[in-house]
Amino acid sequence: MYGAASSYTGDVVEILGRLSWQIRGLIDNLGEAPRTRGTAPVVGLEDIPDDWFDYAVVIPVATPGHRLAAEEQSRAMGFTRFPVVVDPTSVVARSAALSGGCVVNAGVVIAAGAELHGFASVNRSASIGHGATLESYTFIGPGATLCGDVRVGRGTFIGAGAVIMPGVTIGANSVVGAGAVATQAVPAGTVVVGNPARVVSRPGTGYRGFNV
Repeated sequence: MYGAASSYTGDVVEILGRLSWQIRGLIDNLGEAPRTRGTAPVVGLEDIPDDWFDYAVVIPVATPGHRLAAEEQSRAMGFTRFPVVVDPTSVVARSAALSGGCVVNAGVVIAAGAELHGFASVNRSASIGHGATLESYTFIGPGATLCGDVRVGRGTFIGAGAVIMPGVTIGANSVVGAGAVATQAVPAGTVVVGNPARVVSRPGTGYRGFNV
């Protein structure tokens, strides 16, 4: 696992455990104490054993911009294999398509024809409707509901319990606040909150100030 200091590490460790995947080690790329101890050896960037580069690597980082940075850094270090990770308690339609690096937490439902592009992350108990598209590096918070044919732009952060109504497009690098209900398109690089969701700022940058 690459990015051991992420607060999401513990959840991803649990997913891998339920999948019976062996964790060879945790890589601390920031020089910070890992959030999950005792799971596997923890090493810094300068101490990665040569044989580790042959293993698949999972990035637990949730924030879209930091997730992209971790992917780019890990590739530069020599990692090349980024598997799809889906908790066994989740239901994924046979016609759904998930690309490398995606992480799906417990209790998620992904409906027919949905597409999750590279390194999208879906937190526990979210619902992804039929024909929905999550572009790369999107993050879907716990309990969020995306109705049919929704499109979520690259690097967007959808907060816990948010609802995106059918056919709505959320622009890249946007933030949909927790519990918001998006009934119409959300422009790229904006923050929306409330029911119905309204624009409260146009920072021009993604979640926590990072575009992807």
